[in-house]
Formats: sequence, C-alpha cells, structure tokens
Amino acid sequence: MRNSRLSCALCAILSILMMLPVPMAFAATETSPATTDESSGTTIHYYDSAGWSEPFAYVYGDDVHSASWPGVRMADEGEGWYSVTVDATHGLRVMFSDGGKSQHPGTNQPGYLVDGETWFVGSEQYDSMPQGLTVHFYDYANWGTVRMYYYSDAARGPTWPGDAMHAEGDGWYAATIFGMQSARVLFNDGGSRQIPAAGEEGTLVTSESWYRNGAWTTTKPDGVLVLFHKPSDWNAPRIYYYASDTDTGPAWPGSAMKQVSNEWYSYVITKYSTARVLFTDTTQQSPARGAPGYEASGVCSWDSGTWSCGEPTNDGDDNDIPDVLDAVFGGDLDTDGDGLTDGFEAMRTGTSLSDVDSDANGVPDDAEDPDNDGLVNSKERDLGTDPLAADTDGDGFDDGEEAIRTGTNPLRADTDGDGVDDRREIRWGTDPFTPQHAFDVTVPADDAEQDEVNVSVSVNLPADQAATVKVRAYNNPTYFPEDMPGLIGNAYEFTIDGQVGSATLRFRFDEVLLSDPTFDPVICWLDETNQRLEELNTVVTGNEATATVSHFSKYVLINRTVFRDSLTWEDMWSTEQYTAVQVVFVIDDSGSMSGNDPGKKRLSVARDLIGRFPDGARAGIVRFADNQTDLTGGLQDAGTAISALSDLNFHNLGGTNMYKGLQKALDMFEGEDDTTLRTIIVLSDGETYDANLHDTVVAAANKRKVKINTVGLGGGGPGGSFEQRMKMLASQTGGESYHSQDADALNGIYENIGKLIDIETDSDGDGIADWYEDHLALFNGTSLTLDKNNPDTDGDGIVDGDEIAQLEYAYNANRTKVTVTGRLISNPALDDSDGDGIADSDESDFTTDALNPDTDNDGLDDGDEIRRNFDPTKSNLDGDSFPDGAEVAEGFSPYVYDKNWIEQFTCFAVGALGGDFITDDNDPVTFAGQVIGGVVPFSDIRDVIANTIHHDYHFAALSAVGIVPVVGDVSKSVAKAGKFILRNIDDPAKASRLLGILEKRCPSLVEKLAGSDEFVEAAAEFNERGYTKLTKNEKRHLVEAFKQAGLGDNFISSTRDLPIKETATIGGNVWDEKGLKRGSIIDEYLNGHSTGRGLGRTFPVADRLEDRKLVSTKSLDLDANSYQDPNTLRRKLEKYIADLEGFEDNYLKKVDDNGNRYRPIHGGNDNLTTADYDFKVLEVVFPDTPITNKVAETLRVLHDTHAGLSVHDVQVVFKIAK
Repeated sequence: MRNSRLSCALCAILSILMMLPVPMAFAATETSPATTDESSGTTIHYYDSAGWSEPFAYVYGDDVHSASWPGVRMADEGEGWYSVTVDATHGLRVMFSDGGKSQHPGTNQPGYLVDGETWFVGSEQYDSMPQGLTVHFYDYANWGTVRMYYYSDAARGPTWPGDAMHAEGDGWYAATIFGMQSARVLFNDGGSRQIPAAGEEGTLVTSESWYRNGAWTTTKPDGVLVLFHKPSDWNAPRIYYYASDTDTGPAWPGSAMKQVSNEWYSYVITKYSTARVLFTDTTQQSPARGAPGYEASGVCSWDSGTWSCGEPTNDGDDNDIPDVLDAVFGGDLDTDGDGLTDGFEAMRTGTSLSDVDSDANGVPDDAEDPDNDGLVNSKERDLGTDPLAADTDGDGFDDGEEAIRTGTNPLRADTDGDGVDDRREIRWGTDPFTPQHAFDVTVPADDAEQDEVNVSVSVNLPADQAATVKVRAYNNPTYFPEDMPGLIGNAYEFTIDGQVGSATLRFRFDEVLLSDPTFDPVICWLDETNQRLEELNTVVTGNEATATVSHFSKYVLINRTVFRDSLTWEDMWSTEQYTAVQVVFVIDDSGSMSGNDPGKKRLSVARDLIGRFPDGARAGIVRFADNQTDLTGGLQDAGTAISALSDLNFHNLGGTNMYKGLQKALDMFEGEDDTTLRTIIVLSDGETYDANLHDTVVAAANKRKVKINTVGLGGGGPGGSFEQRMKMLASQTGGESYHSQDADALNGIYENIGKLIDIETDSDGDGIADWYEDHLALFNGTSLTLDKNNPDTDGDGIVDGDEIAQLEYAYNANRTKVTVTGRLISNPALDDSDGDGIADSDESDFTTDALNPDTDNDGLDDGDEIRRNFDPTKSNLDGDSFPDGAEVAEGFSPYVYDKNWIEQFTCFAVGALGGDFITDDNDPVTFAGQVIGGVVPFSDIRDVIANTIHHDYHFAALSAVGIVPVVGDVSKSVAKAGKFILRNIDDPAKASRLLGILEKRCPSLVEKLAGSDEFVEAAAEFNERGYTKLTKNEKRHLVEAFKQAGLGDNFISSTRDLPIKETATIGGNVWDEKGLKRGSIIDEYLNGHSTGRGLGRTFPVADRLEDRKLVSTKSLDLDANSYQDPNTLRRKLEKYIADLEGFEDNYLKKVDDNGNRYRPIHGGNDNLTTADYDFKVLEVVFPDTPITNKVAETLRVLHDTHAGLSVHDVQVVFKIAK
C-alpha cells in the first residue's frame, strides 16, 4: 500500500457507507420537560473548563416550563462540551451549575440571554462552535486527574492549576484553549506532579497537539491494534503489554479483550506505538511463561500460535480473507451450515450468513453460479476464485473455461509466469504452461473480424515486451473519413512498450478486389507530424499485403490507383491575396462580333462568371464599338452587372475603339488600397482604330494596380492583332491572355478567369483564397468544401485560416503544374475535428489536441473527461493502478489513490476496531470507520460489511437500520469530521467523499456540522482555493452536505453572487453532457435553431433577434478546471465579445440599396441586415454552481464593463441553465 500503512482510498469509504442508513436523533436527558427533540427547539452548549462533576443547565423564559433548580443535567458531547435542548426558540435565559453548587452567572445574577442555538465558553457566547486550540495529554503515569495551565505573552490564562482536562478514553485527556492563537502549556494532577517540572517554561503550542510520554506531535500518535483468535479450550482472553520491564501497561493479567465475533477478540493499545504483548485466560498463556512477549506494532493478529504484524491486509491463515476481517466475520464459522464459511459468504458471495438459500430460489447458496462462469460457489471456494467475477485473474478467460477447458490457472493471469498472459498465449498458439524468454508470434488486431481487412503483426520480442503489443482500429474522422479515396477498411494503430527492431505488418483483404485489374494495394504509414501518407515497400501475396517496419505507429491499406487519381495537378498561379474584388468587363460590340459571336455567347459566359463572384464583389460593364458606354453607371453589385449584360444592350454594329473602352473602365475603379483585386476582362478580336493609345492605357493600368485579362475571339494568327495588342496588354499589366477561334470555347476561358480571381481573392478574410475554399485537398485525397463568404465555416469560433497550419506544394518536373494540400491544425469543415465532443475552439482552453480524441491515451475521450472534470492531459492523476478510463469503469476518482476492494473493507474495519489510535490522520477510509464506529454498535458494523456484495460495493445496500447513537458520540463525530475536512482542504476529494457518506447516511450528523468552526472555515477556504481537484460528482457531495448543514449560503454561487438575468430550466442534467451537445441543447432551448427561429445555422456568433437586439448565446461550464482559472475564463469571454464586435465586418458583406449590410439567412428567403437590430448582446449561460471569489469578481467586472447599450458596445448578460 502506498504512502502510509493505512492509507486506503477514500472512494471506498463512499462506497461502503453511501447506502448506510444511520438515522441520528438526540436522546432525551433525564425527565426534563425542557428537553425535547432538537429539531423543534433550541440547543444550548456549554464548555466545562472547571471540571464539574455534573454540569446542569437551568433554563427559563415565558414559553418554557423549566425543572426546579438546578435544572437539567446536560448531555456529554465529548471533549469538554455539554448540551441541553429546550422546546422553545427565543426569549430564553440560562444558568449553568455543578449540580447546583458552583454556577455561572453568579448567585442573584440573571441568566444569560439566549436567542437560537448558542455555545458558551465561560460568559462568552458564540453562534457556532468556537474554534479553539485543542491539546491532548496521555496520562502515562496514571495521575487519574489531569489539569492544564496555559498562558501567552498577550493574555493570561486561568489561575493555577488551570482548566480541567476531560477524559477521551483509553488514557487520553483533552482541553481546548479559546481566544488564543498560541499558548504555552503545563500539565499537572492538581497537586504536586506537573509537566514540565516546576520552574520550567510551558511548551509552546500553535495548533492542535498531542503529548505522550515526553513526545509532542501534531497528529495523534499511533497505537497498536491486536486481534486474537481464541483457542477452543481457552476462557475469555486478556492481554498484557509492556514497553520494558519498568514501563508496562495494566498489571498482570492485563486487560480484558473485546469480543468482535464468536472466537475473535480485539484490543487497542494506546499507550505505545510499539510494545510486547502476552495473552492469557488466567490459567493459560501465550507466549509461554518466561518467554518475552510478541513484538507488536501497527495491526497484529494471533491465530493458532501464529503471530503476524504489518499491513491491515495480512492473511495469517492464508484463507484469502485478511485477519482483520476474519475477526469481524468469525473466521471459518458456518452459521447456516450451507458449506460456505461466514467469511466467504460475507466477503465473496454476499449471501446470507444465516440462510442456506438466501434468494429462496430452491438452489442452495453453495450450488449457485452467480457469475455464470460454469463454477458453482462451492467449487469457486475450493479453487479460491471469485464467485462474483467470471474472470478472477482478468486474463480474458472465464474461470470455468480455465478450470475445465484450458487447464490454466484461473487465479493467475500468466500461468507460467513468463510475462505473457494465458489469453495471449492461447490466442497466439504458444504454450501457456512453459515459460519462454522470447516470443515469435503473430498478434491479431482487436475485433479485426468486424472490419473489411484482417490485420495483424508478426514480430519476435522478449516476453516482457510481447505482452504489451496492441493492434487496434484507429478512428479519426479528419484523417481517415469514410469517403477517403482508395481506403480499404480501417486504419490501425500498433503500439508497444519500448522499441521494436523489426516487425511485419499484415493486411488481409477480400479476394474479390483482385478481380479489378487496376487494384494496387499498398500499406501506408501516417506521418502525423507532417500530415502525409508514406507508402511502404509492400509485398502482395494472394489477398495479403505485407510490409516490414522498424517502428510502430498508425498504418492503413489503400488502393494506390484510386488514391493517386484523386490528386489533381493545377496550373501555376500567382500567390497574391486580396480580400475584395472589383471587375470591369470591357466587351466588344462592333460589327465584327456578328461573325465571331452572332449568338452573343460572350454575354452569357460573362453573366455566369459574375454569378459566381464572392459576396461583396463589385462589377461594371463597358460596351465599346465606335463609342464607349458605361452600362452599369460605375461599379455595382453582381445583380446589376448581370442585368446590364442583357442581349438587348448589345447590337454587333459599328467600328472598334477598344483602348478608349479600356480608359473608361479604368476610370470606374474605386480606392487605392492594396487589399482589393482590381481587374479588367476585355473581350475583342483585337482589331481597333485607337491602337496608338496602347502605351497610355498600360501605364494607367499599372499606376492604378489594375490587371488586364484579355480574351481574343476569332483570327489570332502569328503577327495578328491578338499577339500585337491583346497578349501584350495582359503581359504588361500582370494579367492572363486567352484566345478562342470561336465563341463556343469561351466557357472554358471564363472558367479559368474565374479560377484566377478566386485564387487571388480571399473574400471572407480568413487567410484562405476563395478557390481553395472550394478545392482544398488534404493529404488523404479528400477535399474540404468551405464557405468563401464565411470566415468560420464550421462555426467553431476559429477562422478557417487559423485551422490550417500551412499549404503544402508539390510540383511537376518543369514546375508548370502543382498539387496543393492543406496541413491541418484542426478541420475547418468540422466544429469537432476529432469527434471527442469538444469544439475545436475550446481544445486550447483544455490544452488538448484537436486532432486526437484521447489526448492522454487513458481510454476516455477528452470530452468525457472534461464533463466529469477529470484532467484530459494526464492519464493517471492519482498514480494508482487504474488509468482514468478504468477509474470510471470502477466508479473511482482520478484524484484519489484507489485500492482494491478487500483493502478498502479492511481499512474500514481497522478504523472501527481501532478507533482513533490506529490511523493515518489523512486516510478517510479508516477515519470513516472511526466516525461510524463511534455511533454504530460494532455488531452492526459487522452486518454493514457482511451485507456488502463484492464488485457492487459502491452501490450495495448496507444494513444498519434503526441504530440511534447517543448524544455525546454524535457531537464528537461532528467535531472530528469538521477537523478532518479542514485538515484536508488541499485534498478536497477526501473531504467530499466523507461528506458524501455522511450526507446520505448520517444526515443528522451533517446538520450538526454547522456547529463546527472548522467546517464553516472550510467553506470559506473552498471559496478561495476552488474545486479543481474534485470531479463533478465529488463537488456535488460537498455542496449538498454544506447545504444540509445549513451553510449553503457560505459558498460563492453563480446564481446568488453574479448579476443573473434569468434562469432557464432545461432539465435532463444538461451540464453532464459533453460540451458540443450541451451547447446544442441550450441553443435549441433558447434560440430554436432546429425550428428555424435561430440564426445560429447561418452565423457562428449570432443566435437570435430579440427586441431589436442581436443576441449571441454561449455556454460555459464553470465546473471545468480551465474555467476555474479567472485568466482563462476572461480570455474566453473577451474572445466572444471581440467576435460579436466584428460580426458585421466578417459576416455581413453585402450592401443593399439603403446602405445596410446584409446576408441571406440559411433555409429561407429572408436576410439579416444591420437595420434589424440596434444593439448586440453576448448571452453567457452558466450552471448553478459554487465558484471562487476570483471567478466571481472576474465575471462581475466583465459584466459591468459591458453593461451599457450603446450602438458601438456589446452588452454582456448572464443566465443560469438548470
């Protein structure tokens, strides 16, 4: 066991006690009409510093019928506290006395006024139990009476001999100093004996402390828990213990031991942490007379002459049940005579100890097979296997299969101990009974039979490495989508601990594929760093492809023919990038067009091209013949330009003045910025009367940074007009030139011109050219289809360009052709690139990988970890034997070191048996045994454990109904619990688990926790420290317990302490969903996206119009670790605000006739325009949950900063979703 001899995982305590019904009621004190159930009255507490023999309370008031003086004997709460409960709630006065003798206040003085539950220390009154400095003293010399004198530099203490110390039991005494942060203390017996000696200064104490035999500690010193299995011929055993001949416990024959079952007895030595012990029934003894006692420390047991000490899980009789639990269950006793010992039934089968047929189904318990592994309970007992787990050793074979068919050891996953488990050896065809140092094996993929390919790896490895080989399907919707060209089956991930020298990958495929003559299978390696597939030297034999590799990674089988055909070669092009487009078409309408283009094809292809222009593009039309006409009246929108290209506007008549038409076009361009592509597309046969203007036009075009693209129609031979004029126009202004003999070829020419415009234009400013938005290829042969008018196609909050790391160029031999692929950071076409339930924009907040669904490879996808508030970047936070995925399967916590089931039960039993003196003070399992052991009779504790079913111990029904503890035990447990929680404030999972137990099964105890100053202080500490080390469930237990104690308002709350506009009751535990699904549910509830009411299907940052406000809804889980960091939270919200501030520039790029920006809304004919709203609102939705002061302050400041409603501001409002 790690860290401590008794450090058992706290989730065990949750599991053991979660279902434990322990109703707590305060027993009435002696015949007093002033005493009643505290739930309907007022409780008054008094700290007895004087050491009275019988503290009494005399309570009087208008509504109280009090007993005659001295009133009512007060109930002992432990550690010097006493209490009384009266059937009234206000207007009370109280006087305290020692059975009517010494009293407070003094004689003839009025009683202290009480209004509600009150604690008294002397004449000082408190609304909750005051937090003091508690000092514990072990009466090593048997003084019998112990007092404590204390003082400090700042204050004087009591008069000598000081305050009375109160017996805690087992030789310990305690007293609490109030009103001092530190003090010097001396102990005395009220007479001549004292520590330190007379004349010496007291010992300085600054926190709760324990003193035993000259040693001071800040945690309770260990004792020794001793278990004794009484021989059948012995009478009741006694224990004698000593440290040396001169330092002993009680005189011979020692102390009586406590019977915990028919033959087992226990005793806790509190005087020593190590001792020697002897056992006797006054006539017999062990060890024999004259022999020294057994050496004892920790947890020790004696059974049939065998003595052992050490871990609580020690099993001296080798019956698979630790000695501690043997003591609880009575060892080999078979109460019901069903052939199964009580211990086996309690800890193994969960069947009744007193009924031969527990479930009354006609089958005796020993003949049942509850795990359906082919072995009945009696056979499982004989073999030592687990009757409730079909596969005891976890090797993949059921116990019955191993015992009957394979002959392997069902208790040992690796029968021959060579490092490879039985399942692997039998699956590989090796010998599971003969150890091997190395394995030459073929390892198949998990569930390979469910795929189109059968995958395996052949390798020779040392035994310890062979056991770690894994082959499993690798599913990633971005890297290997279902529509990937040439993909055959799944990709596979091959893993191993350490390095592999050489291995052969095998991909067996369907023989039918061989009938295709173009089929060319090849195995490829996924180079994730560079995002490309590297072909391996693949050998194809029949329907199996093999390749030899020197490292394990991710591999896939593809049809090379289909894959390579998917890669297209494109012409080389300019790499300039523009964010806006201005195009003027200069179109020949002279008489020569009646021959070259009688059908006016040049107009229809121009109309088609303009129709494909990006949103916001500006276009103009110039018609030229003898004269030049601006048909659009300057640059206009696409619709106006298309209308101007009506056939009715062109007549195919007159002469040709092309250059004057170009001059008119140049005058139409607007602005001088470098972010706008300005281009002319001129169509003519090149014959013109004004060729003398050529140089003038070229100079003007270059000055205005206008590219002229020329289209020659007809003629065009060597030395003709096309070469002399139009080709030169293009080359001298940075444009492209095209020639067509007839109008039918214009379609292809204009397609290329459109492509050229798209290549050079980035309409939405996302960093990706418009052409790529429609044609961006990935390394896997698929293409992304993005929206060139939307900078964030998938609406994940990241502009498309920021999701692409870079473009990769591959050229042909003479560099006239190129293939371009995008290397991704995340997929701009998917808001969740890796399918883990987290939006790509949120992955950076959690430091997870947007292209890897399980960043830490622990078996849980990142979205699942975040919704549980695990850490998705660490596979095993608590360092136990369970990765986080296994923790979830077992119901454990990733923040707590978890032990196996038998260790957990054992630690609980140790706590109950050993009480306060056998414990790691920070171990909640043992601690819970102490707390519950203090309020539940031990026989019932035994029943609690006995009724817990193995492997269901997290949710098992535990039986302890009707147990009502006495007042003192409950109050003492309250104080202990409060201190435990505050002591473990840096490890809140422990506190949460303990509170989860108490809140569910000891509600009265939890209600009393409000009386613990430590507990109240813990709430304030959580407000500062936060909840990052708690899962969501643990936080819920913590919060619910504080609410049950009446301290819910002590937490800083998102609902109460933030300016919340309203609460939306959605239901269905929406905050337990993964981020994307949660956001979708909240969006649907608030905005109605699926019904068409919302705008979110069109705009990633706008969700609805409401009262002339444009509202953007975002949900943030304040329980997630990342958002408990105020800086991360602020940055996230500031990004949301910036996105909304830039909404018009990014998404409303068209301008209507009234000058309003607009964009069509998805799925309808309506537009969203800037005239539809006056203000913008960021609506942030939170869960109803406790938060830290810093988070609350960050949110309040951000809200107040953006509280105004100015046209230029974004208002921030908060909502709660439940």
